[in-house]
Amino acid sequence: MPQLPLQQLGNNENLTSSKLLLVEGKDEAGFCKAFLTTLAIGDVQIIDVGGRFKFSDNIQRLLKRPNFNTVQMLGILRDAEDKPAENTFASVCSDLKRVGLPQPQALTRFSDTKPSVGVFVMPDNRHAGMLEDLCLESLANTDGITHTDDFFTKASITESAKDFSKRRIQAWLSIAHSEEYLQREVGRAAEAGFWNFDHPCFTELKAFLEQFSKLSPARA
Repeated sequence: MPQLPLQQLGNNENLTSSKLLLVEGKDEAGFCKAFLTTLAIGDVQIIDVGGRFKFSDNIQRLLKRPNFNTVQMLGILRDAEDKPAENTFASVCSDLKRVGLPQPQALTRFSDTKPSVGVFVMPDNRHAGMLEDLCLESLANTDGITHTDDFFTKASITESAKDFSKRRIQAWLSIAHSEEYLQREVGRAAEAGFWNFDHPCFTELKAFLEQFSKLSPARA
């Protein structure tokens, strides 16, 4: 399924699937594409909304697609950023309510509505953070991340540094699979097989994505 920024979809262009997954940017799009491929789920259209600050406005554009009424499932992935996940969940639900879409009762649970709507907040539906933090958790206690953290310590780069998780993941990517090409993006790294989706830290996200393959006929 295509994974285009929402603003690149023409005003009269039809959606290509009845199952949509809205993500914040291209990294999340590439990451989710790779994860869904691993799960053998191929009928989900991934849509990049162009950043967290554009989510509220751009979801309005989504509703204007000529065939939005055919959408049966709408998944939403957002980063918690610097606040607890519940804050982001409340913000998403507020945006959904404002445009007249159903709001799920809890994180990761799809609503029993048409369309069925579900929300996952990175990294783990509880803590502050983002996609990079989830990926970093999968690297815990590995040699690569240990060497990366040793370098950060020697360079006096602490957790208080701006975009610390992004810096850390970028440093790890610069040495990972060094015999191959340099990889700078989390999403493309996912498509290149850098992340172990069998790691326990991905279990909750896996369960969320797998719901796309279990669409109830009652919601069709």
